[in-house]
Amino acid sequence: MQVEVLGPVRIRQGIREDTVGGSKQRTMLAALSLRCALALWRGDALADTTGHMIAAEQPHLEEQRVDALELRLEAELVLGLQRELIPELRSLVARHPLRERLRALLMTAFYRAERQADAIASFQDCRRILDEELGVAPGRVLRRTYEGVLTGEAGSRIP
Repeated sequence: MQVEVLGPVRIRQGIREDTVGGSKQRTMLAALSLRCALALWRGDALADTTGHMIAAEQPHLEEQRVDALELRLEAELVLGLQRELIPELRSLVARHPLRERLRALLMTAFYRAERQADAIASFQDCRRILDEELGVAPGRVLRRTYEGVLTGEAGSRIP
């Protein structure tokens, strides 16, 4: 038996294709597969290993976990679950305030849940954090999502 391992880029591309092509079944399958994979994650990565191993590998593993979370959240937004996702997205944004993709997903969920003011406030909060902590402006994905909220296009596209 041969198993194909899909990387984040391939999964994200598949979700976008499903959004355009209208194949909700494949998007539902992707969301369910990601939810099951993420359910296998227990505690901190490498919790039972040496300090050196943790320092070397934990950031990479955590990045992969959050990437998978973003993919699942994106798929579930495509499926119209924005109201259910808002609490989880808020929590993730609080834990990862500099991850613009998570913020863009939260803004999209707010907008689709008819909470445009919350979407705009979320953008402004992120813009302030990026400026104060890093001295940078929001990136392309976050700016496009904000423009989509202002123009009414955020309901038809995923960041």
